[in-house]
Formats: sequence, C-alpha cells, structure tokens
Amino acid sequence: MTTLTPLTMQIAYDFLCCTSPFRDWDLPGSEDVDFVVIQTKAEFGRCKKIKGRYRIEVSSVRHSRTVHWLETLAHEICHIRQDMIEPSTPHHGTLFQELARQVCHQHGFDPCTF
Repeated sequence: MTTLTPLTMQIAYDFLCCTSPFRDWDLPGSEDVDFVVIQTKAEFGRCKKIKGRYRIEVSSVRHSRTVHWLETLAHEICHIRQDMIEPSTPHHGTLFQELARQVCHQHGFDPCTF
C-alpha cells in the first residue's frame, strides 16, 4: 500500500497540473494549496476554500491503492477549477460534470465513479 502523505499529494498535484486538461486551467501552484490526509470513512476527499486558500483533503481510510487516491485528488482539483470559474455553481452540477468529463477522458478514470 502506498503511503498517502501531504507531500505525496503535493507531488501528485504538480504532476496532474502538467497534464491535460489541468495544464490549461490556470490552477494555483501547489505551494498555494494545503494538502491534508484525513481519517474518515464518510468521504473519499473534499475541497475547501478557507480565507481564499484552497485545501484538498483525501481520506487514507478510503484508499488502499495509489490510483484510487490519485483519482480522488483529480476530482478535488475539478472543484478548485469549478470555484475559479463560477463559485456559486452546484457542487456536482453541470460545470463540474463538464470538467470531470474532460479529466476522465484524458486520464482514463471511470466517469461513473469519478
């Protein structure tokens, strides 16, 4: 099992930001995002904005394989982009679905579970 840490999340974020479609989204640099490992079964991950700074949390309890937490990280990055475009849109509404479609197409993630 891969160890999920804030550092591995930050490195994975940087990797994803170098790939399509993320590289075209003008995302904040990893130094401007807080990465937190949480211990909850209730959620795979979540993205928050606290005082203008994004915070991505990923549950180590819900992920036993790197590919799974990487997919969750990509999902949460979609929420950052969604907030950058239209902060008041529904959490998993039309805008999020379009962003998710692009990511799943490029990275081979399953849209049904993304």
